[in-house]
Amino acid sequence: MKIQKKLFVVLLSFIMAGAWSQTSISANAQKYVDSFMNLRMELTINKEKKDAVAQLNKYKSSNPYTSFTNQEKLVIESFYLLEKYNYTWEEKGTEEALKKELISQADKNEKFIKANKNNVCDWLYVVTADIYSCYMSYSPMSGALKYGMTVKNYYLECLKINPKNSYCLTHMGQWYYWAPGINGGSEKKALQSFKDAVTYARNNAEKFYAQIFLSQMYYEKKDKVTAKSMLNIAKNYCPKSEYIKELEGYNAQGYSLFTASKKKAEDEKRVD
Repeated sequence: MKIQKKLFVVLLSFIMAGAWSQTSISANAQKYVDSFMNLRMELTINKEKKDAVAQLNKYKSSNPYTSFTNQEKLVIESFYLLEKYNYTWEEKGTEEALKKELISQADKNEKFIKANKNNVCDWLYVVTADIYSCYMSYSPMSGALKYGMTVKNYYLECLKINPKNSYCLTHMGQWYYWAPGINGGSEKKALQSFKDAVTYARNNAEKFYAQIFLSQMYYEKKDKVTAKSMLNIAKNYCPKSEYIKELEGYNAQGYSLFTASKKKAEDEKRVD
């Protein structure tokens, strides 16, 4: 009887996963997201962050998305904000404005999620998790306590809908790497997430970032040969990327992306 009950639960979970997988953005919105992913990769060519921001703003003004659904607009708005954050968060005087933008976007996304629990796409979950993750960077300890598990849960919700979302898998891997073991962190799970991200990457931009994170995980595990090989693969997708050069510099000094980020945070007294 217990075996039958367990079997029922397992089958039900597959049925529910199938039902959730029906929730997705339109083909046109997905095309927009894919184009934006390519832009993210191209932005890494810029040596100056201000030039990347200018290119981002120009792209946004030249590629309107007013015809999309409210949910699709939230996804795209979140992507633009996240990319803006990537290139401006270290600028002096931007902290308060960025924090307000991040929490405002998170609130809008949350409002939609709560009002449309059975009609939330994978992309809205993952970008909302990313918004919280960026917001947490300003207050690592208190932010982690308040939003840390929300971030994880939203990544997992995204992967329930689409287990092959390469973008989400790279971010899920980062969560597993940084989270304490007591809260579910695991380098083993991080490595697997990065491997899956490479496997399921659908376009050059997704392959670019998936290869980067997997390479740095292998560097972290002292497999420098594999790490270099994978970083070279990523480089082939964007040969002039300044981001790749930055990572090569870290590796040449004996740091992975992860340990370099940790050292930088400690040097800037953002973490203990």
